[in-house]
Amino acid sequence: MTIHSLGYLRLTSVDVDAWTRFGTDVLGMTAQRSPQGGVAFRMDEHAARLEIVPGDASAVAGIGFEVENRGVLDLLAADLTSRGFEVRSGTSAECDARRVRDVRLVKDPFGMPLELYSGPSLVHDPLETRHVREFVTGDLGMGHVVFGGPEADDALTFYRDVLGFVDRNTMRAMGPDGRRGDERITFLGCNRRHHTVALMKRPAPAQLIHFMVEVGSIDDVGRAYDRALDSGIPQRLSLGRHSNDGMVSFYSTTPDGFTVEVGCEGRLIEPGTPTYETTATSYWGHRKVSA
Repeated sequence: MTIHSLGYLRLTSVDVDAWTRFGTDVLGMTAQRSPQGGVAFRMDEHAARLEIVPGDASAVAGIGFEVENRGVLDLLAADLTSRGFEVRSGTSAECDARRVRDVRLVKDPFGMPLELYSGPSLVHDPLETRHVREFVTGDLGMGHVVFGGPEADDALTFYRDVLGFVDRNTMRAMGPDGRRGDERITFLGCNRRHHTVALMKRPAPAQLIHFMVEVGSIDDVGRAYDRALDSGIPQRLSLGRHSNDGMVSFYSTTPDGFTVEVGCEGRLIEPGTPTYETTATSYWGHRKVSA
């Protein structure tokens, strides 16, 4: 597999202050404001796993996928270029802003801005969080992302055949009538985390459906759920356990309307594990929360 992990997520926002409160008070991350007016959130030794930059609208600014080293990055960039993708090397200033040694910028078939990088900057001060005992990161990366758009078939080919992700499982997507149709959601992995990327067909425009962060215990999840409810921010789905990766989680909106999943007990996949198709989203829970 070419991609090591999901390294970071960068979002633009019209309300960085609201994100600062949400990231610390609800998600339990450690925040550091930047001179440019943004905020970087730590979950571990990496300087920024989630970064919010000021902008005129809420949007995905960059999805950082870490690779092993500069040599792998160069080979991947050359392969992408040979396949007709426009790849740009990040400037020194762009690398510094992302806290990495090298970065290559390219868009996936959805139009999502990917940032393929190596050499992340690590911070060696102890991570002090008020609410969370630990985040589950390391070689598993910061979590996962789920995308939807009309270009899902091309995106599947891109992530699987070009970036080297592997199939973990599929599930028939739910239609407007509440029944599962012919379109499938595909869950893809690049390390032992069950899935790092999931893809589904959706009407235009393509969008980030949600991102996930994993914490160390059910108590961390439950307390985060309480904090999310107390914050007054609308919730998407109640506590539940997913059928595909076994994760116990809930789904909350964020200050800009994106959705974040906070979970624990995610299944780890060994090499050679066969793929499968799930027939239900969850064993229990994950019910829509009334406004």
